[in-house]
Amino acid sequence: MVIIPAVLFYAIIPVIGVYIERRRWRNFRRRFNDLRKALSLDYASLPDDESKVYRFSGIFESISSDGTLWIKNDDLTVQADLKGAKTYIFLDTGAPGDNFQRIRWDRISSLTGDARVFVGGCLVNRNARWVFSSVPETPLLIIFYEGSEDALAIHAVRAGRLHNEYFNFLTPYGFILGAFSQIIIAIVYLSRPAYMLIFVSAFIAFFTPLLPWIPPGILFATLYRRLWFQARIYRSNRDMIVYGMLPDEPISNAKRYNRKAYIFEVISWLFLLAGTGVNILFIGLIFLQFNI
Repeated sequence: MVIIPAVLFYAIIPVIGVYIERRRWRNFRRRFNDLRKALSLDYASLPDDESKVYRFSGIFESISSDGTLWIKNDDLTVQADLKGAKTYIFLDTGAPGDNFQRIRWDRISSLTGDARVFVGGCLVNRNARWVFSSVPETPLLIIFYEGSEDALAIHAVRAGRLHNEYFNFLTPYGFILGAFSQIIIAIVYLSRPAYMLIFVSAFIAFFTPLLPWIPPGILFATLYRRLWFQARIYRSNRDMIVYGMLPDEPISNAKRYNRKAYIFEVISWLFLLAGTGVNILFIGLIFLQFNI
């Protein structure tokens, strides 16, 4: 009775979020890889009368209240319609945990004139002016970033993924529902001495998300984080090989990196479960010691 909701809300739901987030970021990396190979927009490449897919990099100028982004480089200034676009921001601080973040265009308020912008997608003609705009099948991809333009592609593949995938958009909902379910179970059995074990189990399960991060199980949680981060690096190397960013690496190495990532990920999960189990056992022994 206690185990089923704990496993469902604290494990299964966050893990579902892991794979949903992976699919989202995988689509981002594939889309960016396709767009970085698209024709670069300049005066010479402006279309005559037909919409085409382009990429453009320049300096951030401004964003109007109607969601129009203005970007300029040495050759020309272009507009991009932010409505319907997939917008990301990346700040290159040099830290190993740097990652891209999805951001709403109407919340971009801290950018300065030094910020750079990559935009890729369909260039359409609106009132005799060419504008980057989303179309139903291909939304614009827009990245606000700092640092070297040449390194953006590598950053997008390496950092275009969640830093800690277990803590994703579904995790808070799982934690809230899991805690609520354990509270209900504890209240139901609180006044029944014969079922005190269920009450104690529900009490411990309420704190399950915190258990890996307290002694003595925190040692296993630390190993979990290290192994998970290493698996993330292996997946990054795999993607860079697949996208042709590591020309010295044979394509066969992509499978090797993928296999290593899978092994490290499975071992990291085992360490996380071990840390949780050790602390559950430790707390259980404390309850038994005091005859609770």
